[in-house]
Amino acid sequence: MMDITVAGKTSGVIRVMDSIYEGLADRDDVKLHLIRIVNGCPGLSFRRISEDQFVIECDNHSILNEPDFIWKCIMPMFAGKENIVLDLNTLNLIYLAKFIQMRTGAKILSRLHCIAYQQINPADIYKFRETGGIPPVKFIHDNFPHELDSYLKSDKVVCVAQSGADYVRALDLGVSPIVVNNAVEDWFEKRDFSKDKSEFTAVFVGQPTVKFKAAPFALEALEKANATGRKIKLIIIGFASEPMRKEIADKYPGVRVEFTGNIPQEKVYELFEHADFGLIPSVTEQTNITILEMLMMGLPIIANGVLTLSETLNDESALLVPWELDKEYGLKPDTDKFAKMIIRLADSPGLRRKMSCAGRKLYLKKYTLDKMLKSCGAAWKELYSVK
Repeated sequence: MMDITVAGKTSGVIRVMDSIYEGLADRDDVKLHLIRIVNGCPGLSFRRISEDQFVIECDNHSILNEPDFIWKCIMPMFAGKENIVLDLNTLNLIYLAKFIQMRTGAKILSRLHCIAYQQINPADIYKFRETGGIPPVKFIHDNFPHELDSYLKSDKVVCVAQSGADYVRALDLGVSPIVVNNAVEDWFEKRDFSKDKSEFTAVFVGQPTVKFKAAPFALEALEKANATGRKIKLIIIGFASEPMRKEIADKYPGVRVEFTGNIPQEKVYELFEHADFGLIPSVTEQTNITILEMLMMGLPIIANGVLTLSETLNDESALLVPWELDKEYGLKPDTDKFAKMIIRLADSPGLRRKMSCAGRKLYLKKYTLDKMLKSCGAAWKELYSVK
């Protein structure tokens, strides 16, 4: 398993990878190894953490331009191995993977966690939605060649959402991806729905400066909801600088906002357990891991009703906000309707209870860790026709 991450940050992709790595650690028929490139570190270092883990620390992506140097350092991990699969979790690893494949005969599996043009420039979504389609292959080739090569040069493409698989097929490249849903480990214990609350708590996970997370729309909707006399505070779980915190306080004075900074996952789940609902205004994400965690914890959800999020949820587990086209954000949630949904949930403990049960049911049906681990193992074995 291979990925690229940023020093000091834990993304949903990394958490899914770590769940797979740890969840299959004791299997007799599959032996997992992890190669991780960590950007944003001073200097350059290659460290074999254990027999099965290798970490490359560097200051930027330029290390990928030295595949021969990387190969000489990681080569011992491949000695004596058979039926090797390079499970890529970052699109621009495809060139390093092809270099390794030429020397080991390994098969390449690319896991599509996001669609590149959406993540980098949400405004492109607006442009292509206006013309009624997906970006032409030439656009992807010119702007994101590593994305296109990931589809064309891999032996198997795995998408974490059906919309991702549909997108790849629509490019008409002759590629037939499969879908393996992401998953999270079950931590659920209990949930209480009080009928006489005077203040409610909503949670948002992510850095408010990350554009595609679209935190301003959640804050704007809460400002409108609180203007009607409700008292709903927002807990932002994720890093926010002091200037950013002040900017939010000045721009949304009607919302009491608490910032947790980066906290351990068990603390996140404690906040989910006592919150009344979760807000997911994201505009481009393929499979939002936070959604799966909220479903697992039985937390009612209000989410931007874009296809990539609505296919993860259903009408019983979430309220989906209609979206509108925006030149800056692409598919922004309608904040007036967002606010009305917040008010509706705050006013109805019965609805919150019903959505909580439906969310747990959906999690147990589609997003348990066991289901993902079985699907991953089957995908790897299929590359070598191993039963």
